[in-house]
Amino acid sequence: MRILTANRSVYAWLSTLTLALALTACAPELPGDPWLVQAPTVLAVSAGPAEVKPGQVASLRALIADPQQGTANAELSWFSCSARPKVAEAAPVAAACLGGDPEWVQPVGLGQTASWTVPVEACAVFGPSPPPAKDGQPAGRPADPDATGGFYAPLRLNAPQLGQDPILFRLRLRCALGGATQAQSVQYNQQYRINTQPDLQSLAVQGPAPSVVLSGPAPWKVQVKRGSALQLRTNWKDCPDTSPCGGAETYLRFDPATRILGPQREAIRISWYATGGDLRHASTGRSPADTSNFSTNDWTAPALAGSHWLWLVVRDDRGGVSWAQVAVEVN
Repeated sequence: MRILTANRSVYAWLSTLTLALALTACAPELPGDPWLVQAPTVLAVSAGPAEVKPGQVASLRALIADPQQGTANAELSWFSCSARPKVAEAAPVAAACLGGDPEWVQPVGLGQTASWTVPVEACAVFGPSPPPAKDGQPAGRPADPDATGGFYAPLRLNAPQLGQDPILFRLRLRCALGGATQAQSVQYNQQYRINTQPDLQSLAVQGPAPSVVLSGPAPWKVQVKRGSALQLRTNWKDCPDTSPCGGAETYLRFDPATRILGPQREAIRISWYATGGDLRHASTGRSPADTSNFSTNDWTAPALAGSHWLWLVVRDDRGGVSWAQVAVEVN
């Protein structure tokens, strides 16, 4: 089983959650160096919009990294899941979502992309609304929010052609507040900033040769010297106000413990991948308290001349995901 995170296990995911970096669609476990891509691999899944209301259609797409061409096509199968984790399950997604029981798992589509209409009852099943009673039993307990106040519907991606295990990921739901006062609910509905996808604006490649800044539509292209020690610096938009922004946005969060509604800033995380050389970090980023809008990593280029690829996957901690890829010619 793989839950898409930039870490290597469900337990690492839970640790990341406590640090306010509970990211919903990140990287599968890779053998050896976690950043090294040696075969076509699903690195990330993105949903648009990044935060979806019940009844709204979400567009799903996957990043399949290919060491030869940058991206690849593969047979993908998409599934939704209506199961919540059991109390004894120390994981953000129920184990039942890995099975084929039609009571819990329903096919969504086939191909590189898929569209899924979020069930109208999603906020009752996975959110703050009490789920309906079944078989004469009392109504169920509402779900607990994550560190950002968010709720998520689980989905699954199968990529058998790539030899990967099923990939579990989660779609952030736009639900009403639970446990808030009427005044807080009104303020939340009027002022809450719906999440937008983070977006990498550029990548600066700094080393022995003059620095190169890559920007515009990806894939970006750059030439580097064999074995050169390079610093990679990528940046995203600065988000100083409440307008939609592809960076670390500030939004309203309701704390169910203190019953306080207040502003919180997103965390940003970058997962780095390459087909060769040596990356110093598999992931970097900024915490909610850090207002810098850039992140750096060190990469030693491969020792032999040839064509290589870099991929940068950016995620905010409210479920937004996007990526950029770089074609690197080593000479």
